[in-house]
Amino acid sequence: MNGRQVKTLGLVLSGLCSKMDGNPDFFRYVCFAFRSGAQTYDGRLDRDADAFMLVFTGVKRRLGFDEFCEYLSAQAPVYDQLALEYHEKNSVTVVTASNDGVRTKTEASENHMETGDVHPAPSSREYMIRADRARDLLFEMGILTKEGKVKNDMIRKYNQVDRFVELAASYIKRLGNTVEVLDCGCGKSHLSFALNYYIREVLSKRCHITGVDLLPGVVDTARERAKRLGYTNMDFVCADLGDYNPGNIDMCISLHACDTATDLAIAKAVQAGARFIACVPCCHKELLGSLRLEAISPLLGHNIIKARMNDVITDALRIKKLEALGYAVTALEYVSPLDTPKNLLILAERVSGGNKAAAGEYATMIKMMGVRPALDVYLG
Repeated sequence: MNGRQVKTLGLVLSGLCSKMDGNPDFFRYVCFAFRSGAQTYDGRLDRDADAFMLVFTGVKRRLGFDEFCEYLSAQAPVYDQLALEYHEKNSVTVVTASNDGVRTKTEASENHMETGDVHPAPSSREYMIRADRARDLLFEMGILTKEGKVKNDMIRKYNQVDRFVELAASYIKRLGNTVEVLDCGCGKSHLSFALNYYIREVLSKRCHITGVDLLPGVVDTARERAKRLGYTNMDFVCADLGDYNPGNIDMCISLHACDTATDLAIAKAVQAGARFIACVPCCHKELLGSLRLEAISPLLGHNIIKARMNDVITDALRIKKLEALGYAVTALEYVSPLDTPKNLLILAERVSGGNKAAAGEYATMIKMMGVRPALDVYLG
């Protein structure tokens, strides 16, 4: 959904928050469905003691109703449509949202089935990389046993990789028929292999994927895996990313690149003209201890608070810099914190040559905080 409709949807969801605050005892449940292309992703919210339980894409999360509404707003830009039903004791509020607009209506509850017209979430999500269709791949990735069962200790990894592909899918579809991908700090390249399968086998597009990592062992493992799978369109390079020249690319990915390695990955993507960037930052050490935050210093007396503030500011500066460079950016929680606490996904799509307003805001922020972020250094 575009920004205008997402903003309107946010106002509608704020109205549902007011409805909940006004009649909390009337609430029964919410069921909803996001749609992206031909795929539908169902979810449901039920009361759970003094809070609510959200079930969406196989992940359960306990949260407040206002947090649920904020979560839906954050997810909306990634999908094409949303259909939602807010069920109360005697009525149902129906919300539909797409690029054509956001509409609401309230009807008597007898006009809807008990579960609503939007079906509640299934017990397991519909995976983009399905175990019954990608058995050889998932076995090579160490996710499946020889019998085709998902290993218990690999469920979280499977969820992380597949959810990453799911959220990137709508962007990949907008790329051309041949896609050039760079995986920065590829490690064992789980994400590269999953993307290669999705782009080639599901979307039927041509692609070439290059993974770059500093550790020879993981690069050798990835090369051997690609050879066994017959993926001749994948290359893996053992190199310092700072010394690597990728040439022109369409898409850059980075999953859990540590500290300023995320900044280096973003810089390489921008310099190579990447239309789409998808990264999940990991540890944030660069600005810790150097940020000037005098205005809120009384709130930062504990190291854990200071560290978390540093994490948020570091990623916020990355996002603002990308916006200044002409990218439309979405930041969202892509898996449950139970799967990984480092679960912020930054999705950026180049839409212009630059944004002067965002550039001005960025310059003001770094001057006020007294920092020169690594991303600026890497971009020269």
